[in-house]
Amino acid sequence: MPHTSDAYDPDAKLLTSAHLDRRAPWLAPGEPVPPYHLLQAAVTTGRTAAEVRDRFAELGHQVPSAEELAALPADAMKLVSCNLDGVSPWMRPHFAPRMRAHILWAAAQLKRSPAELASEYAALGLPVRDPGRFPASVDEDDLILVSDRLSGEWPWYEETDPATMRGRILRTAERLEVPPAEVAARYAGLGYRTPALGSAPERVRRRELRLASDRVDGSAPWLADDAPVPLRQILLIVDRTEDDTKDLERTTAAAVLACRDLTALGYRIEPGVAGLITEDLLLVSQEMNGVPPWLDEAAPVPVDHVLRFAEKHGRNPNALVIRLTRLGYREVPTGSLADRVDAAELSLAATTRMDRPDDLTQRWLRQDDPHWLSHVLKVAVRTGRPPAEVMARLRALGFRIPGAALPATVSAEDVRLVSRSLDGDAPWLDPTAPVSVAHVLRAAHTTGASVREVLARLEELGLTRLPAVPDRAVTEEDLQLVSVDGRARTSGRWLGSTVPYGRVLYAAATTGRGVQEIADRYRELGHTDLALPETPLPESVSEDDLSLFRLGSHTWAPDWPGLDEEIPLPHILLRASAEGVAPAEIGRRLRTLGFRGLPAPLPDTPFPGDPVLISGAQRPTAPWLAPHTTVSTDHVWAAARASGVSPYDVANRLLALGFGLPFTLRPEDRLIVGPDADGGAPRSRYAGLGPVLLAAKTLGRTPTEIATRRAELGCAWQDLPETAGPDDEDILVLSENLDSRAPWLERNSTPSLLHVLRAARATGRTPQETAGRLTRLGHDVTLPGPVGPEDIPLLEAVGRIRQVTEVEHVLTVASRTGRSPAEVAASLSALGFDVRAAAYPARRPAPGRPRRP
Repeated sequence: MPHTSDAYDPDAKLLTSAHLDRRAPWLAPGEPVPPYHLLQAAVTTGRTAAEVRDRFAELGHQVPSAEELAALPADAMKLVSCNLDGVSPWMRPHFAPRMRAHILWAAAQLKRSPAELASEYAALGLPVRDPGRFPASVDEDDLILVSDRLSGEWPWYEETDPATMRGRILRTAERLEVPPAEVAARYAGLGYRTPALGSAPERVRRRELRLASDRVDGSAPWLADDAPVPLRQILLIVDRTEDDTKDLERTTAAAVLACRDLTALGYRIEPGVAGLITEDLLLVSQEMNGVPPWLDEAAPVPVDHVLRFAEKHGRNPNALVIRLTRLGYREVPTGSLADRVDAAELSLAATTRMDRPDDLTQRWLRQDDPHWLSHVLKVAVRTGRPPAEVMARLRALGFRIPGAALPATVSAEDVRLVSRSLDGDAPWLDPTAPVSVAHVLRAAHTTGASVREVLARLEELGLTRLPAVPDRAVTEEDLQLVSVDGRARTSGRWLGSTVPYGRVLYAAATTGRGVQEIADRYRELGHTDLALPETPLPESVSEDDLSLFRLGSHTWAPDWPGLDEEIPLPHILLRASAEGVAPAEIGRRLRTLGFRGLPAPLPDTPFPGDPVLISGAQRPTAPWLAPHTTVSTDHVWAAARASGVSPYDVANRLLALGFGLPFTLRPEDRLIVGPDADGGAPRSRYAGLGPVLLAAKTLGRTPTEIATRRAELGCAWQDLPETAGPDDEDILVLSENLDSRAPWLERNSTPSLLHVLRAARATGRTPQETAGRLTRLGHDVTLPGPVGPEDIPLLEAVGRIRQVTEVEHVLTVASRTGRSPAEVAASLSALGFDVRAAAYPARRPAPGRPRRP
C-alpha cells in the first residue's frame, strides 16, 4: 500500500517560502498573500495566477479575490521582476529603500507615468513610500539623480534617512556642477523630501562635501540635519582638515569657521559650540591640554575632571558644568559643587595604592562611588585626618558620601581589613553586602587578631552585615576549608556566605574524612545555612568521584554545585564519554552522592559522540544547546558529519537526551537517509537520485515518497524525473562504480563518457540507449559520435593522463593501448578530444615487457 508523508509538502514549501526557495522566512498564515508573491509563484511553478491562488486557499492562506486578480495591471508580471522581464530576480519588500528610484527607472523604460506605476506597485503589495509624491513624467537625466553613484544605472539610491538628504544634494550638486538649490528642486519634483537650502553656496566645493560627510572624507554617510552637529564632529573636522592642531588659537578659529560654514549649508549648531573659545578646547580634552582624546559627549563627564580643571585654571566648578552643558554634554555632574577648589582639597579625591602612597595618578573618586569607604580610609591614613573630616570635605567638593559613623582614627590595617585580598588594594568589601566567613577567618589569620576583634573592628568601620563566626584560633586547615579550591595560601577564590554541597564532598575526598564530619566543621566555622541531602550521607568520597561534580573548564578553578543545583547535561555527557559509560551511569553515581538536580532523561547506552551532538559548534566544547529545545535539521546533519554517523542515529540520540526535532522520527528513516539504504552515514545531504531510487526499491515506496521524506529529514529537495518507479538499471547506471551502491553520480552532473560506455557494457545496452536513460534521469549527456565498448581501454588510458593536449600524450596512450599513434589520434579526435595536429606514425608500438602491477 503506498505510504505518504503528510508532514512535508514540497509544493507548499515552495509556495509559502518568502523567496520561493523552500527555505525560511515563510509567509505568515494569518496574513493575506501579497499579489506580487502570488504572481511570482505562478511564474516559478509554471501555473496561472488563478491556480496558485486556489492552491494558497487550500493551504489556509488569505488570498486576493478573483476580482482583485483581474484588476491587476496587464503588465504586472513585468513589474514584479527586478529587470522588468517577468522572471527572477524578483521584487521583494526589503527593496523598499530603493523602490522610488526603481519606479522612476521602470517608468523611463516602459515610457509610462511614475505616478501611475507607483499606484500599480502599491496595488501589487510592494512597499511604496509616499505613493502620492511621484511625478507625472520622468526623463533619462533624472535617473542620474536617483542612482547611487550618480551614473544613471543600478544600484539605485536608498531612501533610508531623509535627515541625510542634505549631504546627498550637495554631493549631486558638486558632481553635476549646478547650484544645490536647483538639485534640491529636482529631487523634490521626483518625490523626495528635501531640506531648505536658501543659504547654500551657488557652487559646492570639496570643502563643503567634507564638512557634510560623517567621516570628513567627502562621501556618504552624510551628517543628519535633524539634530545639532555635535562638538566631537566639529573637532573631527578640524583634526582632518588642519595641518597644525597643536596651535590652540588656530584650532579654535578653524572650529568656529567650520561651525559658520555648516550653518551656511543648513546644519544646526549648538550656540555654545558656535561660540567656542580656546579654553573650551582645554575643558573638553581628557588631558586638559586642548588636543585629543576628547571627552565623549555620550558618556558621563567625571566630576574629578571638572574639579581638576577648576583648580588648575581658577574657575568655578558649577560654571564649568553649565559651560559643558552648552557645549552639548548631557551627563554632567549633578548637585552643587564647591565654588572654588584648591590643590589640598582636590588631593582628597585622588585614590592611591597602599604600596605607592605618593602616586596620585591611579584614579579618582566618582561622584556616586560605591567604594567610598575604602577611599575615605585610605585618605584618612595618608593625611592623618579623621575620617569624619575627610567625608565632610569630600561632600563639600560635591561627592555624595553616606552619613556613616566611622572611628576617629584609622590605620593602614583598617584599609587592608576592608580589602577583599587583605592587601590594601581593590577589590573592596561592599558596605551594603554581607561579609563572608572566609574574609573574617582570613583577616584574623593574616593580622594575628582574634576573630572577635576582627568582627568588632569591621562593625566599627561601618560593615554591619557580619557572619556569626565563633571566636577561635584560625588554622591553615580552616582556610583550606573556606577556599574554593582547597588552597589556603595561594587561592584567589574564597567561599561566599553559603557552602555548595559539592565543596563539602570535595573536602571529604581530599581530607579522607566523612561527609558529616566535614559538614560539622563548616558549621563550627560559622556556616550555619549548610544544605545537606535528606537521604543518608555517603560514608566516604573518593578522589575519582571528584570529576563527577567538579564543574568549570579548569581543575584549578573549579565550580562546585549546590545540593539542588542541576548538574549541566554537557558535564555529564563529557564525563560519560571520557569514561566510556552511559550517561545514566554517571547520573546514578551522582544520586548516590546525594545530588538531586540531574537533567532528564539520561540514556542507558553509551555514545562517545554525545558532547559533539549537543554542541552548537559540533565539537566537544561550548557553546552548548539549551536543554529540551528543538534542534534544527541543519544541526542534525552537521553533527552527523562531525561524528561520522548517520543523521538518523544523531536524531535518535538527541531524542534520547531530551531534545526535540522538527520532524517525527520513524524506524525506516534510518534506511531513507543512508547512502545505500542500509543505515550508513551519507557523505552529503545533497545526494543525487541514486539513493532515492535505491531506498524506494528497498522499502517498496515510490521515489516521490522517498524524496519527500528525505526533504522533511533535512535533505535538499530535488525534482524527480517522470518514472514509473525504481528500476534496477536506473540504480545501476547512477552508481559511479556500477554496483548499485555509493558513491553516486551527483545531481544534475555530466557523467564522463567512460562512465556511459561502462554502463552500456554492464547493462547490455547501446551507448545511445544508456545516454538517453541518464538524460531522462536528470543528467546532461551528449555523445560525441559513434562510440562503443571498444573505446573503453582508450578512455581508461586517457583517464590516467587526465588530458590529451600534446604529442607526447598521444604517444603515451598509444604505448598503453597497443595502438598506433595515428589510430589513437584519430579515435581521440572522434571522441571529442582536442588533439594537437601532427604527423603521427601509423605503426603500432612493439610489444614491451609487461609492467609490474
